[in-house]
Amino acid sequence: MTRTSKTCVVVCILTAASFGQSFNLDIGGINPGGAGAGTPAPTYGAAAQQLGYWNYITSIDLGPYAIKNLMNNPTSVSCVRTDGLGGAFGYNNGMTTGYFQALMDDGHNTGIAGVVTYRFSGLTPGAYTVYTYGWSPFDPTALLNVWVTGSTTPSPQVAGGALQGVNTFTLGITHVIHLVTITAGMDLEITCSGVGIAGVINGFQVCDGYAMTLTQTVASFPVRVDNFRGLPGYAYANLATLYAGTFPNGPLFGLDMTFAEALAEVAQGVPYFGVLGPNGTATFSVSGLPPGLTAYCVSVMADPTNLAIVAVTAPFYYAIL
Repeated sequence: MTRTSKTCVVVCILTAASFGQSFNLDIGGINPGGAGAGTPAPTYGAAAQQLGYWNYITSIDLGPYAIKNLMNNPTSVSCVRTDGLGGAFGYNNGMTTGYFQALMDDGHNTGIAGVVTYRFSGLTPGAYTVYTYGWSPFDPTALLNVWVTGSTTPSPQVAGGALQGVNTFTLGITHVIHLVTITAGMDLEITCSGVGIAGVINGFQVCDGYAMTLTQTVASFPVRVDNFRGLPGYAYANLATLYAGTFPNGPLFGLDMTFAEALAEVAQGVPYFGVLGPNGTATFSVSGLPPGLTAYCVSVMADPTNLAIVAVTAPFYYAIL
C-alpha cells in the first residue's frame, strides 16, 4: 500500500468498538473410544489461537446445549441445531494426532445434500470472529458450505480437501472464518451444507473479535507481537503509545494519541502496519525496548479493497520486562 492508503486507514477510524464473549465447541463422534474422541485441552487454541475450555457435543439430538465460557464457567449462551441429519461419527486419519485429532477426526455428518443450522442464543452484543471447522477426515472430496447470518464477510465459504501437512490448519481446507456483529436479541446462526455429497462439521470457535497480544519469555528479551483472529489479506494497523493519559478512554479507540502520532507509526510499516497472512495472523519480534516502560496498544483491521475498518481490538497495556 502507498503512504496515502496508510493515511486512509487512520482517517477511517471513526467509531468505538464493542466486544462480546468467547467459547470453543468440539462436535464429537458417538463412540467414546473412537477416533477423535474427547476434547482438546484448554491449552490448545486451534486455528483461532483461543485457549480455554472446550464444550463437547456427542449426541445427535437437537439440544438445547448449555455453553460454558473459556474458564469452564456457565454462561447465558445455549445452542440448538435444526437437524441431526447423517449423525455423529469418527474416523482415524493418518495425518492427525493429539489435540488436532480430538477436534478434527470426528464430527457431525450432514448427510447427502443435508442442510443444518447451529443457532447460538444469549450472546452478549458485540463483534465476533467465528471459526467453523468443516473437514472430512475420511474423504478429501467432501466439502462443506458455511453461511453465517449477517456476516460482513462472504457467505458461503467452503471448507474441505486434503491436509497440507500433519496437524496443519489451513483456511479453506480445515476451517472458514466469518466476522459478524451481534446486536441485542440477535442469535448467531451458522448454516452448513454438503457440497454434492455429505459435509462434515468438526466444531466452532466463537471469539470476541480480532486480537493482538504482546509477550516476552524473559526480561530484556524481544517483545513478540501477535495479530490473530483476523482475515487473510486484510490490512492491520498496530498503534502504541507510552503516554497513559485518559486510557482506556482516549480519543483513538481508547488510546490517548493524536492523529499525527498514529499516522507516523502507520507510515513506518511493519510491525505497525502490514497485511495479515494466510490464516489471518501476523507475528513479529521487537528488540531494544527499555525495561520498565508501559505500552498502551490497540490494533485495527481494514478491508484492503476500500480501507474500511472492519474490526478493532480492545485497548490494552503491557509492561515491558
